Amino acid sequence: MGQLTDSHVRDIVRSEVHTLSNDIRRDIAKLESRLQDMHALQSDVQRTLHDIEQVMGQTKNIASVSSVLSQLQLSIDDIRARVKQAEESNRYTAGYVAMRLKERYEKHY
Repeated sequence: MGQLTDSHVRDIVRSEVHTLSNDIRRDIAKLESRLQDMHALQSDVQRTLHDIEQVMGQTKNIASVSSVLSQLQLSIDDIRARVKQAEESNRYTAGYVAMRLKERYEKHY
């Protein structure tokens, strides 16, 4: 190996420091790139969470709407039953009135 002079040692140290400095810069650039990727991922997760919260809110509304629809169906069924009773009552009343009119008509003629 020959003799190492102060100049040679300085050049070797400078070269190693330069190489190490470039390696550190390259590693920092990789870390910054990964950090940007993590920030993008975090933004995506936040958007997804917001979307999930909206869907959950809509799901709660669906349950409420379903309850209202069930109540409406019960009311419609009740109205149908009442209409049917009213129709039967009207038929009975019409039959009774017709019978009474027939009796009157027969008595007078």
